[in-house]
Amino acid sequence: QLGRRRFFTCPPKTTPPIWLPLLFFPKEKTGPFAPWVVCLYPVGVKGRYGPSTGQTEGKAVQVDGIFITTTGMGEIEEGVTVGGELAKPGDAIIVTGDIGRHGCTILLEREDFGIDADVTSDCAPLWKTVKAVMDTTHNLHVIRDATRGGVGTVLYEIAGQSSVGIRLNAEAVPVRPEVKGVCGMLGLEPLYLACEGRLVIMAPKEEAEGIVETLKKCPYSC
Repeated sequence: QLGRRRFFTCPPKTTPPIWLPLLFFPKEKTGPFAPWVVCLYPVGVKGRYGPSTGQTEGKAVQVDGIFITTTGMGEIEEGVTVGGELAKPGDAIIVTGDIGRHGCTILLEREDFGIDADVTSDCAPLWKTVKAVMDTTHNLHVIRDATRGGVGTVLYEIAGQSSVGIRLNAEAVPVRPEVKGVCGMLGLEPLYLACEGRLVIMAPKEEAEGIVETLKKCPYSC
């Protein structure tokens, strides 16, 4: 069942990962349990494992048979300050690749819509992309991963946090034809489908061209 579950989220901002434990707990297990701890993606983290405790008795849970949890530990980078409250009027909005593919993939896998579409998840590690952008410029305002709620929800949250309005050119938003086709049949908006390997970056317009050129050289973007 692992293929049907989102079980790994990469570091979303400017913190390089150092440790990334991945813990597996059986549904009925109580008391001490030594879980697996592995690194799923080549993000340069070191894997380790140790004992932990799972307690599920007497609690209402819905699970296929195993709990999976991750906890990322990183190091704060000097020289870059980003946040949803730091967007400025006139900023360029950059997404690091086509959107909505992960949410579309999971939807077709879980539900029996009878739609045969060649759609695959965009799931990918993000840290090396973040680092490449920071190596290009420190003049950055916002870096967010577009997971739950997709790009549309992330932009809505940023607008509220920064008290700014956001205008998008729909034609400039990258969406693959197969995702557009599925969304058209199901009445969905790609902006609100989850991404698992995409960033939303806001920076001054004069930095946009350099950032995009950097992204074109990264393996999991553009």
